Amino acid sequence: MTEAILIYVKGQHQTVEEGVIRCGIETYFNSVKQKEIMELTGKKEEHNRKMVLYGRKHRKLINRRRTLKERKIDPKEEERFMKALEIETMSSEDSDSEDDSIFVTRPLSWVSTEFKQLIQRLDRKYDRTLNAQGKRLKSKRTVGEPSDRPCPKKPKGLEWMFG
Repeated sequence: MTEAILIYVKGQHQTVEEGVIRCGIETYFNSVKQKEIMELTGKKEEHNRKMVLYGRKHRKLINRRRTLKERKIDPKEEERFMKALEIETMSSEDSDSEDDSIFVTRPLSWVSTEFKQLIQRLDRKYDRTLNAQGKRLKSKRTVGEPSDRPCPKKPKGLEWMFG
């Protein structure tokens, strides 16, 4: 079957290398296999929920980084802040079970006041850039219990961001 797919794709896209196509075929069939295994073991719903939460964190990270780049600050400060903005430092968000339009953010207890203030400034600046439709579509958020997520390993030079 792999050979038939390879011939078909080569016919459609002559410039793509055979190794790239084979890698894509292998990735596709591995993902189909993993999906079937998750469905059989009943882990698909949990996986989907985790991916939605990860997607929110990732979007938050992208928005904050983009906003930081748009700010007019010292390049050394920008670099210092950019190093601190990682997926592990984004607060957790859970969808309230009764109302899916409200998210409960769980602040990280181990971040410093300086880092919290940076995040708040970036979020406010990002919110100001949203048009009316973007503001309407943005889900309401409430602050919940602090996250019980453990503090990640403190990288050298980023000690300032930990409380």
